[in-house]
Amino acid sequence: MVGRKRSPTGRIAAGGVDVLVQPSNAIRISQQTRHILLVFNSVHKINQEEYRFPPFYYENSALGTRDPFIVEFLFSTGNHEAIFNAMAVVLEDDNGSKHHPVSVYALVPTPVHPRMSFYDRAISGRSSFLCGIPEPDADLAFHQGRPTVLKKYEHKPADPVPLGKGGLYCFAVKFGIPPLDPRSTFTITINGLSVDGQKVPVPGISFVPDAYIDVTP
Repeated sequence: MVGRKRSPTGRIAAGGVDVLVQPSNAIRISQQTRHILLVFNSVHKINQEEYRFPPFYYENSALGTRDPFIVEFLFSTGNHEAIFNAMAVVLEDDNGSKHHPVSVYALVPTPVHPRMSFYDRAISGRSSFLCGIPEPDADLAFHQGRPTVLKKYEHKPADPVPLGKGGLYCFAVKFGIPPLDPRSTFTITINGLSVDGQKVPVPGISFVPDAYIDVTP
């Protein structure tokens, strides 16, 4: 949660570089309203069968899947040069246990309308994902399944990546744990970000109950 509004996407500015952080967590299908909601937590008692994880990152979309947890990071560097060390990201669950990435996928930003601002990506509801698969594999992913095609872009362990000026860069970071329960609270901290040669301290981003976006067309 950032600011007064709850959102499934963390939004921060660090040393002049803008960052969006979005865990790829459970999708809840509301049969009453026929809306598809990207749900990170819920304080209500809901049948677990109403939750599904997105097939874009998970081969098993059931709530109890053991597939590794994925968190997306989208960077806008503006007039700055940066370095992102994805392996230094820390995820802390509601039990206080800390988890570290096992690999990272180097992807591309999901296409959006040219007039949409960087932060609008987090609240527009037009897309559930910050990252997309580079061409020409995007169509291949549609037919063969995204998890299969993603392996081509996986780096483990991943070296720090330089981010040039005026660019958009998207990464899907994989943790060696199953996806966290969508009704739990957790925190993600970016420890490995340097801007213009200086390491930048970034506060942890907490994801709390009842954060969702409506992605109904």
